[in-house]
Amino acid sequence: MVSSLKFYLNILFVASIFLSCSPEEEWYKRELNSSQQMIWADRFFNGSGKYYQGTVPEQLLLAEAAQMDPENSKVLREQGVAWLKRGFGIQMHDHFEKAIKVDPVAWQGYRGYNYLYFYRDYERALADFNALDTLTSDTDYPQGQSVDYMRGLCYLGLNNYGKSIEYFTKYINEVTAEDGESWVDVYAFLYRGIVYAKLGDFKNARIDFEKGIKYYKDLADFYYHLAALDIVENNKSSAIKNVEIALDLYEKGYYHQRSYVTVQEQLHSNLINLLKDQINQTP
Repeated sequence: MVSSLKFYLNILFVASIFLSCSPEEEWYKRELNSSQQMIWADRFFNGSGKYYQGTVPEQLLLAEAAQMDPENSKVLREQGVAWLKRGFGIQMHDHFEKAIKVDPVAWQGYRGYNYLYFYRDYERALADFNALDTLTSDTDYPQGQSVDYMRGLCYLGLNNYGKSIEYFTKYINEVTAEDGESWVDVYAFLYRGIVYAKLGDFKNARIDFEKGIKYYKDLADFYYHLAALDIVENNKSSAIKNVEIALDLYEKGYYHQRSYVTVQEQLHSNLINLLKDQINQTP
């Protein structure tokens, strides 16, 4: 009987607590002014780095930061990156769109970079690069890459080889004039050479591949494409030499590659071996 009485008294006590609370009363509430919210948003953003990108704790911290400061474009962008790397294009777009509305100079080109490398959506990438051009007067380098170089890649993907060469050349000439040819990204020589070869301009293709080797002598791609040119030009001995170098460098991991994605014109060992067989069968 005593235990039963204690049970009912406990029930009445709990009920009295709930009945005494107004339905509108908040259990979790912060009293922060706008400046304090911006400070805490940065703290949440920086704290999210303790967790792997895309994990629940990281996303919860970013969501909290975005709620605190909806104008923090770094937070909005970072929310989209996890979706990007996991292949959720719509969610990536939505988060990046919010970041671009807050700070278009910072993130318009970055989204174009994502469209180019992750989705090979060349038209959307070009639209972002062109939009960025209207916002700044100098050549932009989202994610450390020239928009002109990336336009060259876009037009290569669209099979517009004339435009592709135009933008690769624009990029190469600008860097050469400002800092010297050695500062040019060697992959610009690789890709422009590939485009020249597609157009049947083997002379200029060879010039670009050999120039690339001048600045990066241990890249399998250059030797592979030179070997292909050697076959066209009936130079079997040079083709054998170049294809062997290409295969050796490839097996050592020295070929054009990027994290998360397969690059355009990606080199694979089967391509090198097929070329090697073709060379061996050539009279």
